[in-house]
Amino acid sequence: MYIIDLKKFDAFSVNEKYWSQDDDVVTDYCEEHLNPGDEFSFWAGVSKQITNDQLISDFCLESIVESMQENLYDEIGEAADGYLDMLSTQENCATFKKLVSDFINSKEGSCGYFKVEEIKEFKAVWDGENYTVKD
Repeated sequence: MYIIDLKKFDAFSVNEKYWSQDDDVVTDYCEEHLNPGDEFSFWAGVSKQITNDQLISDFCLESIVESMQENLYDEIGEAADGYLDMLSTQENCATFKKLVSDFINSKEGSCGYFKVEEIKEFKAVWDGENYTVKD
């Protein structure tokens, strides 16, 4: 058995479903649920922050433009043909996503979630005060 260096990890779980960016989650679990000598598993990984712009669909601008085109067509008919066609570019889509994301963030709506990558399972033994990873 050996003590591992968890510094390369910044996300921890005792059930692989709920994650914390605080490694105390493992010790807290042990203190609440285990007896000295009990073996258990925990998982560690690297967190990656999720940002609002990642959650905005590439079709968001296209959908808005299409809706506006349809509404104008309903108002004035075929004279609306071509309205806002110049907006449907990848560059404009990226600009739009940033604009929406910045707006959401300015309203204190930043995304406080993260996903976990590079997950590794560890088998360990609880001694009543600390846990030690098994070989």
